[in-house]
Amino acid sequence: MLTSIWRRSAALGFVLAMLGVISARAARAPEASQATTAQMPQRSAPGVLVSFEFDQTTPTTDQITILFSNAAVDLRHPPKDPLSDGVVEKVSFSGRGFPKPNSRVSFSQRVKSRSFLDCRYIRVVNPGSSPWLPTNISLRVDGQKVLDKVSMYPLKAVSSRDSPKGIVRWNRADWPPVFWEAELFRYTHSVKVY
Repeated sequence: MLTSIWRRSAALGFVLAMLGVISARAARAPEASQATTAQMPQRSAPGVLVSFEFDQTTPTTDQITILFSNAAVDLRHPPKDPLSDGVVEKVSFSGRGFPKPNSRVSFSQRVKSRSFLDCRYIRVVNPGSSPWLPTNISLRVDGQKVLDKVSMYPLKAVSSRDSPKGIVRWNRADWPPVFWEAELFRYTHSVKVY
């Protein structure tokens, strides 16, 4: 019986000793991880941060895409892939996130490089069927102002009857679309943004 009590005591002592070792390591672990974090240099996120602001009168539930391109658009014939043919960079957001009419739409996204600033055109398109009607656009690239409340009127369309309804139908099935386009170089070359 003494042997049995001794074995239980020894086992209990061993378990308590192991718990002590584990808790001592756990108590030191935050110090070690903080020291490692403090020694590591802080890295900035890769790429370039582009930030857009739009004032909208009519919201949409569709995805809105901003295309930077050097290729002109032929409204009579759709490109093979309207969201990639001739496109250097594209940035998108969901209209569902901005449901209020007469409101501001703001979003930011990272892109690989500033090369899109050398494109001839900036286009705002909507591949869907729910028209979106913004009034102006602002763009910042890594905090530098590129576009500042540039008017988005008139919209481009085959028929002038379509343009007051909003940006819509940037897809092959429903071509021709209504979209907004400007010559980007007019804004990027008047103020150096590099």
